[in-house]
Amino acid sequence: MALTLELFKAGEPVDSIARKRDLTESTIETHLAQALESGERLDPRRLYTAAEEEEMRSALDGYDEPALKPVFEQLEGRISYGKLRLFRAVNGRATLVG
Repeated sequence: MALTLELFKAGEPVDSIARKRDLTESTIETHLAQALESGERLDPRRLYTAAEEEEMRSALDGYDEPALKPVFEQLEGRISYGKLRLFRAVNGRATLVG
């Protein structure tokens, strides 16, 4: 996770970090969500678009369950689990279950 955070802070985008580390983008997004939950400050605009943010905000409004599968299904897979985890981490919500 430390290398992912270091690369991200150096300006590398998620897809580039995934290629460099031979990991999936979802894994990199999970690393960044864990960093956020540990108190790291990251720019949400580098994590997802404004349109994705609005869609996630609408889908998660009033949703307090830890499982993201119902939200992922509601969004018909348009937004990855990783981005959903990142959004919840940025907004201080639990990201216990994928």
